[in-house]
Formats: sequence, structure tokens, C-alpha cells
Amino acid sequence: MNCIPAIKWKEKKDVHSRFKDFNLITTPSIRGELICKLSQFTLDSSSSNQLKLELLETIANSSEEFSIKVENQSIKIESPSLIGLQHGLSSLKILLFTGQNKINHGEIYEFPQFKNRGLFLDVSRGKMPTIEYLKNLISLISDLKYNILQLYFEDKFFLSTDPTIGQLTGSYSEREIRDLDAWCKLNKIDLQPCFQTYSHMHGILMLPEYHHLAENENLFSLAAGNEKVYEFIDRVFSQTLKWFSSTSLNINMDEAYDIGTGYSKDAVAEKGKGQVYFEHIEAVAAIARKYGVQKIIIWGDIALRYKELLQNLPEDIIVSDWNYNPLTKFPSLDILENSQINYWAAGGVSSWNSLFPRVYNTYINLINYSSEAKRQGAQGFLVTDWGDYGHFQPLGLSLYGYVIGAQQSYHPQIIEPKLIEDQSWSLLFPDEKIAIAFRLLMDSNLAPNVQTDFKSMSIYYFFDDLFDGLAMNGNERYPYLTHESFTILYENGSQAELLLDQVISDFEEIELNYPDDAWKELFGIKFIKELRFSAIITKFTGNKGLLSMKIKNKFALGNVTGEEILEYIIDVKKIYSEFLAIRKEFEEVWTFRANWKGIESSLLIFDKASIQLGEAVHWLSDQYRSVQVGNELDTKFKTYLVGKKYKILWTADFRNMWERAYPWQ
Repeated sequence: MNCIPAIKWKEKKDVHSRFKDFNLITTPSIRGELICKLSQFTLDSSSSNQLKLELLETIANSSEEFSIKVENQSIKIESPSLIGLQHGLSSLKILLFTGQNKINHGEIYEFPQFKNRGLFLDVSRGKMPTIEYLKNLISLISDLKYNILQLYFEDKFFLSTDPTIGQLTGSYSEREIRDLDAWCKLNKIDLQPCFQTYSHMHGILMLPEYHHLAENENLFSLAAGNEKVYEFIDRVFSQTLKWFSSTSLNINMDEAYDIGTGYSKDAVAEKGKGQVYFEHIEAVAAIARKYGVQKIIIWGDIALRYKELLQNLPEDIIVSDWNYNPLTKFPSLDILENSQINYWAAGGVSSWNSLFPRVYNTYINLINYSSEAKRQGAQGFLVTDWGDYGHFQPLGLSLYGYVIGAQQSYHPQIIEPKLIEDQSWSLLFPDEKIAIAFRLLMDSNLAPNVQTDFKSMSIYYFFDDLFDGLAMNGNERYPYLTHESFTILYENGSQAELLLDQVISDFEEIELNYPDDAWKELFGIKFIKELRFSAIITKFTGNKGLLSMKIKNKFALGNVTGEEILEYIIDVKKIYSEFLAIRKEFEEVWTFRANWKGIESSLLIFDKASIQLGEAVHWLSDQYRSVQVGNELDTKFKTYLVGKKYKILWTADFRNMWERAYPWQ
């Protein structure tokens, strides 16, 4: 029997019982409150097996603690709270599923070590998940014992007073958010509103009606101190906060790098950046309090630069320290511990800017960060999933990161990743071929120079110029990919694709079992096809890189024939054809779990990369003509200039007013 988060037996006996159905014994009010989870069990009043749910009057460690006591034909779940009883039901469901309806006699006792355990999902920079997907996700994270969900909004709210916001890339309506909030309440999840209120506001500031609210001409940040900004924020909060039943609000405030560069320049000269920044925080917080907000969360990356001002923060403001790196020590936690303010920590699932999530990074980051944060007094832990540069990654590929985060936010301690794999992989990968393919794709990120910062160079080369891009040359910050890198990408992607093709072809005939319908929807055929898509693009990237090196190495020798150049042109046209097929599949996979609106930025990058492959063929054609007339070959690619100005993803020019990038680049 397995369970995630892993459970601890207070007493575990060798004898076990089988439970296929239950006679539920509890109060009508408890039954009504927990109907969402109870509906996942077979309840029969004539069953000889009893399932007892009882609320306790005393608390030992946490209001969410629970115990499960298993005896012959009887299971009792006790907790001082409804959410504790629900967590007990989730553990019981998973234990019975992995034990094929059998469970050992004995007693399980559990409680979370972080009071606040949240999932933070970026829905603003590309993928805007469907309500159906979000409801299934809420069911899953409830089973994983999260108690908070934040959906990151830059411009994803529809307001009748401001109808152009979200018009281009999509927005959620009041009805949709209220529907999600109700579903969260059923699943004992606090859906906390999460609105960006300083930087990353280009989705709104690029609109003609709002550019006057910007700090400067980059149209990236709101102008701190501008009363028109606070009137706008008041208008947004007055309409949207009532959509949520939560009294908590994340106002973000991260990456405020351009403060003092425009509107706030004079104020910064007089007071200093820190003071102007903290005054902006307080101004936004005051507006939030007007509408019933009792707890306000901000990111800590800028606030921590001004240690002398941290202690002046009101008690209702929580600083959330973010770090997504695979470190063993997180110095920012020392600052927060010494400041004696309320704070959380926030790690990441490392799925953004990748062909496949950097899972080994995720292990190190979430395990080490959560453990240190707990030791140093953090009151909560957020697991973040960002959508940088268009949210290229399929939503389903982040789900395993949520599993890792669930384990570490419930039990923040240093463990071996194998414990998480042993407890969860049989739940997520009911066919061993899926697990093998998943491991192959995990390992593809271990190829030389693939991982750097919060990015994978493999996705850059997927879209990069064939011969002369960043991934081929590298620079002082980003390493170039090697022949070994491309070989590993090609081989691992190819093997994973073959395995997943077998699973997909057998899917209708061989029933794969999951704990319930939500798990099946999340980890079933859509997830398998998302994995296969990742395998295909991993293989493609490796093949593209190997082809480029083959051509460049041959040219360097100076003895390329016309026939060979024609073969190279055919090879490039073949990968162009593959690229078009991938683009089509990308659109299909996108709509598995996300709305169509928002895909435009990613499709533009596909279009630019397609044109770039054509430019490579044009240059090869010029070289063919040179050979035919006896002219000298350009063996060093000096005349190949099309790659010099080609910029994509994190090297793109933010000022083009199209891509959602970062102005400080």
C-alpha cells in the first residue's frame, strides 16, 4: 500500500481486511460537509463494513490532524476538523486503491507541519486553463492535502467597466470564478485571489486606455505613487474580490526593477527606492482592506533588499520568499527569520522554459527549501508553476511537480527522491512503460549544458536558428549544447516516443486504473499524449542539432560537393516538415486542458522558427550555386547573417509590444 503524501503508521499489524463497500456511520452534518469525498466510496447501509467519521474536541498538534484506525470490518477516522476528516478520507481512498481494497489493521496518525500549503498556478502568460481542468486539479490537490490555490492574474479578469482587459488573450468571468470558488469550498481548498499590482502589467499597460498608468515607456510596471493607479486598483478590487470567499489576497509586487525610472523618479530621489516601494505596498494593501481582506501576501525578492523597512510591515502582510534553484542553502530565509515578520517560502516545479520539466531540479529545490523554511520558522509553503514566454509546456507535465510539492509541504524534511517515487509512481503511471518513458525524459535534462538557471537550453534550440543561434554558440551566461547533448536528447526522446506509442495503441484494450475519475482525467490518455509530445520535441531537438553539426563540420573540412549540399537541403526540408507536424500537435495538446485564446504568442514563435529554417535552405542554395560555378565555399559561415539578429524566448526584444518578455533584458 502506498500513499502520497506518505503516511506514518502509529501501529501496523500483519493482519489485514478487505473493504469494497461501507456502511457510513456519522452525523448528517458531517456527511453533508464531506459529500464530495464520500461520493468516491461505495456506501451501502447493508454493508457489514463500517466507516465511522468522528469530530474530536481536543487538538494535539494541528487542527488538520487525523487518525485512521483499522480493525476487522471497521475503519474509524477521527479529527478535530472537517478538513482533517477529509484528509483522512483521501488517504484511505489511496491506500485502498494501491492495496486493491486491502488495508492492514492498526492506526495511522498524521498532521501537516506547514499550516499553509498552496499551489500557485500562472494563468496569465499563455495558457488559460479550462474550468473543467481546474476542477479536476482542485480535486487532485485536495487529495494531496494542499489547502490553498492561487491563480495568478495579470489581466485575466473580465470587468464590464474595463471590457478591453483580457480581450486579446482571454479572461475569466465572475460566474466562472464563483463556480471555482464553490468547488474549492467543497474540497476544503481556500481559493485565494492573486492579482499582480506592480510589475508584469504589460498585458494591461499596452492597451491605449491604460498606458498612462505606466512607470515608463516600457509599459511594464505601474507607476508607484500615481493616484490614477490606485483608482484603477480600487476599481478592480471592488468588483473582483467579492467573487472569492477567501479573506486572503496575494498582491505579488515582484521584480519591481524599474521603480524610479519614470513617473516615480522624483519621489525616489527624495525618499529612496525602498520607501517608495513600501509606500506602494501599503497603498494597495489599504485598498484591499476596504473590501474585507484580512491577510495580504507579497513576494519577497524586492522587499528583502530593504531590511530596515521590513520590520515596519503591518502584521497582516506576509512576505513570500521565492527561490526555484537547486540549492542546499537559502540565505534569504536567514534575513526573514531575523526580521521576525510573518513569512512563507515558495519553491517551483521547474516545468517552465523546458521541453520537459527539470524534475531533478524540482527534487532538490522543493526538498531542501521546504525543510530549511520549516526549520527557520516559515508559516507556509507555496509550490509555483509559471508560464514564462508563452507557457509552452503542457499543463499535465507539471502535475508530478505538484506531487513532490505536496509531500514536502506536508512533511518538510530531507528525504531521498526515491521515497516520493515509490509512494506515487504506481498511482501516476499504471503501465510500467509510462514510468520508463518519464524517466528517459527526466534524464534528457541531464545532458551536458541543457539546464541553466530557470531555463533549459534544449527548448531554446528547438526554436533557435539552425546554424548560428545562442544554443549553438553560447555566451557568458548561457552554455552551448554539445554533440553529446544532442545525442542524448535524440536517443532519449526516440526511446520514450516508442514506449508511449505502445501505451497509446493499447490504451483502449488494456484498462489502466486510477484512484478516481479526476485522477484518470489528469493522468490518463491526455497525460500520456502530453508525454509523447514532449518525447517528440526532445527527439526533434536532438536530431536538428546533430544535423546542424554534421553540416557545419563537413563545411569546415572545405570539401563539400554540390550533391552533398543538395542532400543537406533535403535534410533541412525534412526537419521543416517534422516541425510543421509538431506545430499542429502542439495546438492539439494545448487544447487538452487550456482555452485556445492565449496560444498566439507561442504560435508566433513557431512561425518565426519556420521562416528561419527556410533562411538556412536559402543560404545552402547559395553555396550550391558557388560550387557549380567554381567559386570558393563559405566554410566558416561568414555570409550566414540571418542568425545574428534572430531573437526568441528570453532573448526577445520586449519593446516590440508583442511578446511578453522582460524589459531589463
